Amino acid sequence: MKENDSVATIISRRNAGRFATNWYNHWLAKRKSLAGTHYFVNFIFKHIDQKNETTSK
Repeated sequence: MKENDSVATIISRRNAGRFATNWYNHWLAKRKSLAGTHYFVNFIFKHIDQKNETTSK
């Protein structure tokens, strides 16, 4: 793994975290349901898994 890759990963993780927080707050204001939270968590983990697959290759 190159240094550039790890720096890019850290930056993208930070941006993803900020985006997820903003999106979650926006979503939470509209609906507060356990099913929605479950979906949101699955969505985030799927997104992270996809990023890890592309970066690890």
